[in-house]
Amino acid sequence: GYPYDQATEIPSDQKEPYVYAKLTYQPGPTAKLYFSYNYSDNIMNHREATLDYVESATWKQESASHGFNFDWSHTFNNSFFGNLKIASAPVNFNLIRKNDNPIYYDVGTEKYLSGSSAGYTDINKRSRLQFQTDFTLFIDDFIGHHEWKAGLEGAVNVLFVPETRGRL
Repeated sequence: GYPYDQATEIPSDQKEPYVYAKLTYQPGPTAKLYFSYNYSDNIMNHREATLDYVESATWKQESASHGFNFDWSHTFNNSFFGNLKIASAPVNFNLIRKNDNPIYYDVGTEKYLSGSSAGYTDINKRSRLQFQTDFTLFIDDFIGHHEWKAGLEGAVNVLFVPETRGRL
């Protein structure tokens, strides 16, 4: 069981809350708007808990993620319509050590020793911003029937803080 150096095992405490909300609005017969938001997290007080670890050598993990989405669809006339989508996903992926001690590891037993640390705190704040737009045009009676499509898509990934692994 975990941790090996205590008589009482510590149970897994992983929590994964998830919240989602969506709002749809149609301001007129030719347009629709969608807004959505989601929140998720992966919360653990004993990340890396295994048979060879002591409690102090595990991390506390916080991985909050927020998702924002906007979608606009519009019909300009009977043969021309388009869509615009914008989304953002700010994410935190933080591994927080439980003490400032070094890592104490016994090579002979292949186990972490009491008072050991996970070694470092790693704070990762990341974000993704993406957009997509497309338009469709139907042309009839011009040397047959045709469908023309055009679109543009892009994404930006941003790391808000420099990597902190081993620096905190």
